Amino acid sequence: MEAVLERLHAEHHRCGELRYDAFVRICELRAVPRDDYGRLIGLLADADIALKDDKSSSPDQTPPQPRGRVRARKDGFATYLERIGRHQLLSPHEEVLLGRRIKPARSILLRELSEGEREPMISAFNERASMRSPAEQRVMNRGAIAQTKLFESNLRLVVSIAKKQRLDGTLRTIDDLCQAGNIGLMRAVQKFDHALGYRFSTYATHWIRQSIQRYVSANRRSVSGPSDLDNRMSAIAKATENFIAANHCEPTDQALAAFMQLDLAHIIACKQLAVEPLRLDAPIGDQTNLGDMLADPHAISPEDLVVDSMARAELHALMENSLSDRELEMVASRYQFAGRKLSYREIGEDTGVTAEAARRFHKRTMKRLKSSESLVDSCRELART
Repeated sequence: MEAVLERLHAEHHRCGELRYDAFVRICELRAVPRDDYGRLIGLLADADIALKDDKSSSPDQTPPQPRGRVRARKDGFATYLERIGRHQLLSPHEEVLLGRRIKPARSILLRELSEGEREPMISAFNERASMRSPAEQRVMNRGAIAQTKLFESNLRLVVSIAKKQRLDGTLRTIDDLCQAGNIGLMRAVQKFDHALGYRFSTYATHWIRQSIQRYVSANRRSVSGPSDLDNRMSAIAKATENFIAANHCEPTDQALAAFMQLDLAHIIACKQLAVEPLRLDAPIGDQTNLGDMLADPHAISPEDLVVDSMARAELHALMENSLSDRELEMVASRYQFAGRKLSYREIGEDTGVTAEAARRFHKRTMKRLKSSESLVDSCRELART
C-alpha cells in the first residue's frame, strides 16, 4: 500500500494533478483491490491531493465511482467510514506487540484505582500522573498509545457487526448502533489479554455485540424492563413456534410453561413485561390523539353538573316560598346548599345563638318542611326527573 501511495504522489508531482483514470491505472497495475480505493483516496485527501475527472470524457459520461466506503454524498456517517478506513488492520504479531505494551501500563492503572472504581482507558486516567516516577509515566504513555491504536484499528469491526442488526427507523440508526458498539470495543481493549493466544477480533466481537444488544433493549420500549428480557422473550417465541409445529394449535400459558419446563409465573411475568404501553399522544386520525378520546373516571361529567345545578336551583326556589330568610339560611348552611356544610356550633356563631338553640331551631324548621305537603310533592317530582 505504501508503494502504491508513493507512486500516486509521484504521478501528482509529475503532472501537477492526479486524474481519476491515472489513479485507477496505477491501482490496477499494482493489483490493489477495489475495496481499498476508498482508503487510498482518504490518504490522498490528507495530503491535499484531490482526484480530477477526465476532461476527455463526454459531459453525459461520469467517471466510474470506486466501490467500498466512498460515497457521492458526504454525510456524517460516510465521513466517519472514510476516517476509520484510513487505519490499517493489525496482524496477529502486531496485536501481541500492542498487548505487551498495554499489560504493564494496565497493572499500574489497576494499582492506582480506588476500590470499586471502574477501569477507564489509560489515556483518560491522568489524575495521579504527578505521583508516578518518570519510568512509570513512560510505560503509561506507551500503553495509552497502544490502546488507542488497538481501538482505532478495529472500528471497522464495529461497523460490520452493527450493519447486521435490524434497524427500526426512529428508535435507532446505524450511527447509534456504531456508537454503542464502540463502547463495547473500548471495554474489549481494556480487558484484552494477548497471552491467551486468540485474536483480538474474536474477543472483541462478544463485547461489541453485548453493548449493541443492551442499547437496542434499552431503546426498544417506552418503559425499560430487565436487561435480559429480550432473551427471555426470544426463547418464549421460539418455544411457541415449536409447540405450534408439534401440536397444530396455539399454546396456553400452562401448556407453554410445561413445554419449556418453566414456572407458570415466569411465563406470565415475561409476557406482562413485554407488553408495549400505549402513548397518550398516539395520533387518532389527523386531528386528535388518544389522550383526547379518554374520559377521566374521577371527573364529574358535564351532564351531571348541569342536572345537579338545576336541581339545587329548583329546590332552593321551592324552599324560598315556604321558609323565612333566617330559616332558609340555616337549612342551606346545614345541608350544603350554599358552600361548606356547617355544624350547629358554627351556625350558632353566625346567628348569635348557642349550638343547642341552633339545633332546636333547625329541628322545628325541618318538621315544618315535612309537614308541607306541597313542598314534599314538589321534591318527589323533582327527584323523578
